[in-house]
Amino acid sequence: MQDILIDQVNNGINPAEAERSALHESARMLPVSLLFDANPAEHVFQFVVVNQKATPMGKALLGTIVSTSLSREELEPVADRLRKASIPLDDSQSVSYMTRADESPFKALVQTGMGGDDRRHLQWSVLKSLTQIFRELKGGRVFGDTNDYAELWQQRHLEKSDLVSQGESLEEKYRIWREPDGPWRAVFVRFFTIIRDRFGDPDPEAHNAWGNTNKNLYNKISLTILAADYFQFLCETKTAINDLNDVDESVADWLEGANDQYFARDWRMDLKKDQRRVRETWAKVWVQYRKNPARLPRVENYTPSS
Repeated sequence: MQDILIDQVNNGINPAEAERSALHESARMLPVSLLFDANPAEHVFQFVVVNQKATPMGKALLGTIVSTSLSREELEPVADRLRKASIPLDDSQSVSYMTRADESPFKALVQTGMGGDDRRHLQWSVLKSLTQIFRELKGGRVFGDTNDYAELWQQRHLEKSDLVSQGESLEEKYRIWREPDGPWRAVFVRFFTIIRDRFGDPDPEAHNAWGNTNKNLYNKISLTILAADYFQFLCETKTAINDLNDVDESVADWLEGANDQYFARDWRMDLKKDQRRVRETWAKVWVQYRKNPARLPRVENYTPSS
């Protein structure tokens, strides 16, 4: 720097100006977020956006920070700004609720991106995809089938639901349904609570353990199949959901005759679950069994043929 300064001064530049110019050329420039007040919402907004735009943080941690740092009232003033900054606010709120609410069957059983996460627990992104089937009414495809049964149910039966009766148009009813705390949430909680209570086991080493993704039930593949097939059944039976009793009754009809021990046996499969041939095989076996549950499928049916 000294040589540069001397050259500039010898060329007739004022020493102070030469020093400023040299510093500007050689100094490391750091971006700064300036906060004009101590509003917690502004702190969270700046922290999340700055970190997400530089080296993005994990989605689980992002969702945890956004949804646990602020109350709903505190979050509201910056909600639109977060959405415009492409921060998945609604998804974060929805998933975070399911990981913390006492009535949620997923409480404390989802990885949050914080230290000490149990790797047997469901990944944040998987719970997000499950909530989207119910909240967005999209992604309800039984593996191997091209129909999105959640979307079909939205198009054909959502308009008739008393849960969104305050909406005038289908578009407005859909908006009411999919709010972070909209009717979808209670339906989602009730559905998976029934699944847990009927098919699951609290013992983490049981083959149907609820809370261990290494087992048969509590994993991305099985839970997605169950959710998608439920919407397939709703479409087949032309069922609208008017209250939570309808969830109870429709699930009971959907699972009529199904053995509670369906997921409780050793399927003796050492393949990675999340691959296409496994997904499609498990889906085919479940749907065929659900439609004719006379006896449990043979264990070897769960292993795809080579």
